[in-house]
Amino acid sequence: MLKTINSFKPAILAAIVILFWFSTGASESPNYPPEPDSHIIQDVFSDSMLRQYTVSASDILDSEKRYQSGAALITICDSLWLCIEPAEIPADEFTRDDSLRFEKLMREGMRHIGGNLEIDPKLREISPRAYKLRSEDITFVLFELQKQAIKEFFQAKRINPYNIDVEVLAFQETYQKLKKYSHRDNWISYAPEFLHLIEKCNWLPYEARDIYILKGDIYSDLKQWQKAFENYEQAYQMVAGTIYPIGVDSVYAEKMDSIASRAFIAEERQKMANVRIEESMEFISLSDSLYDFYKYVSDSIEALSISYYDSLFAKKLMEKALERISPGQTLGRKQFNNIRKRKLELHKEDIHAVSKELLLIAETGFLDAKQLDPFDLRIRLNLMNSLYARIAERYNDLAYHQKAADEMEHLLWAKKDRAMYYYHLGISYKKLGKWEDAYRNFKQAENVLRKTSLLSGQIENREAYFDAPDTAPVDTLQLYKFIMFQAEAQRRMYDGKISLALYRYAFNLAPNAEQRRIVQNEIDWINWDDGNIRASEVLDSAKAYYDEQNFNDAKRVYLKLLDMLWTGRTTNEVNWRIAMIDFNDLENFAEGLVRMRKVIDSISLDSTSLADNILYPRYLRNYGEMCYNSAMRYVRDEDKLHAYVYLSQAAAIEWYGRPKSNLELAKLSSFDPDEAIRLCELALNERHYLGPDDVRQIAKLMSESYRKQANFRLAREWHTKSQDKRWLASQNMVTSK
Repeated sequence: MLKTINSFKPAILAAIVILFWFSTGASESPNYPPEPDSHIIQDVFSDSMLRQYTVSASDILDSEKRYQSGAALITICDSLWLCIEPAEIPADEFTRDDSLRFEKLMREGMRHIGGNLEIDPKLREISPRAYKLRSEDITFVLFELQKQAIKEFFQAKRINPYNIDVEVLAFQETYQKLKKYSHRDNWISYAPEFLHLIEKCNWLPYEARDIYILKGDIYSDLKQWQKAFENYEQAYQMVAGTIYPIGVDSVYAEKMDSIASRAFIAEERQKMANVRIEESMEFISLSDSLYDFYKYVSDSIEALSISYYDSLFAKKLMEKALERISPGQTLGRKQFNNIRKRKLELHKEDIHAVSKELLLIAETGFLDAKQLDPFDLRIRLNLMNSLYARIAERYNDLAYHQKAADEMEHLLWAKKDRAMYYYHLGISYKKLGKWEDAYRNFKQAENVLRKTSLLSGQIENREAYFDAPDTAPVDTLQLYKFIMFQAEAQRRMYDGKISLALYRYAFNLAPNAEQRRIVQNEIDWINWDDGNIRASEVLDSAKAYYDEQNFNDAKRVYLKLLDMLWTGRTTNEVNWRIAMIDFNDLENFAEGLVRMRKVIDSISLDSTSLADNILYPRYLRNYGEMCYNSAMRYVRDEDKLHAYVYLSQAAAIEWYGRPKSNLELAKLSSFDPDEAIRLCELALNERHYLGPDDVRQIAKLMSESYRKQANFRLAREWHTKSQDKRWLASQNMVTSK
């Protein structure tokens, strides 16, 4: 009753004023004040107040009743939401009283939405467990309460369009709560009905702009980008032009409007730009899916290896893509029609072309967004990171790396206090191979990071660093990244000294053991020839040829590398690699042996040289293998003299094959029992390198040699050992090298 009286207060007051005026003698001629202007009357009696007189009293009461009913439902929703919002009431503070209160709210909400045939079965299911306050049950009730509240608000607006409580802002807030209080699928399914109710309402002229914005928001949520854009554009056109605020000189207003147009953008244009961005991101996502399938097809050995489900998914993607595009920048009309005809055949070339066309369409959308809102720096970031980088990397188009760099240069013109902007610009120059520019921007990113660390809000006791801001701690993870890229840029510019210093600094900043291992590998790579980076690059090239089994080219590059080296240590290593290729892969046995012998001879056995040549044991082992294999080749050719010489050389080297070399020498020396016994004993001294068959052969040789010496007792003993499996097993024999 009080609310009804309050709604009539303006009319009652006006009636009292008129009656008082007549009772005090309206016929006299008082000194009237000057007649006010019409806009002053509008200030005293607001539009909404005056227009209420055109609606009947019953409609006003009915509208107010509907509004209050909807507001009550919203209040229940807001209270129930606290029950499932963890940030509002922590679990450990949830008391029994809270539980009872929320159960009461739950049942009250269910009572309000009851009577609907569609949802009554669900309510009957929820009712017995309402006290449990399950999240999914509360979400269902919240959604239905919101729908009921929205209907009440729309009814209130239709009955009384001039109700100042039911303005567009109320519907906007209600729509946002509808999204907040329900699952996405629920409010997306309800959005068309919401739009239908908007169309049925009687909106006042001054509300049209807000309605267009609300409809644009809903269409954006529905991902109907074109309709969203059209509604935002309609809203913008309604306010386009210079606005003259009351009491402001028109010349001054035009001047300020001109300045404002260069400083900020209207809300409608911002929303229009955002629609273009969201639409472009959809094109990028669709392009990514097609490109992933293109790579999958390219990597597959046979078309039959592609599963049926993958193929079906790709066909749906192609159909969806072809619905969204038309003949454009890379697809001519003829090619586009051909692709449409054979879209279900999934040709790799078609997938590749459509994927690229989608990205180019997305580029057009981003450029439109930039035109609509040139002040939104995020548009340029998305344009660079999400689009130009993809086009450049997928289609090997360096022009797009340059476009990305140009966009970032523009960003830095406006924002010089963002370290990540310099970092992204450095990445673009890195991909363009402009290493000096890349290093300059990575270095600037580090400088900006240090100077703005106090502004990050992540430092405790910031006041302590105000007098010396350069000493403030910085984000070490970002700093590590910037330093690593600086080091890489210096390495690409072949400055070994600076790059080594930067890598050592990065090693101390590395966040974990894996990153420290990566940095250490870079340091070792540069230090391979004492900072001779070009030599390290050529070494990698030769190794790549070798891994591809292109041995002649590998040898050619290694021979070229010999003229570039700075140290004897690396010279020995490269000669060793050439010798191994000659002997093992190209079968240039003599050339390989000669080069390997030079490597062994070039290394003196003093401690300093050995410390500098950590590969020396490996050189000895490989030289021993070469000698042993050469000897065995001569044994097969029955050239015992050359075989004996190479076996003697192999036995003179300390390596895992020395006992076997002595065994083979003992076989060749069987005519001399004393020498054969001596060689067999030498072999047995390193029996841990021998296998069971090798030890058995030694035992037989010892038995034969002692028999030749007429030492039959020892001959029998060794013969028995050669047949005794238990003795052979007791020799602690291992076959590892």
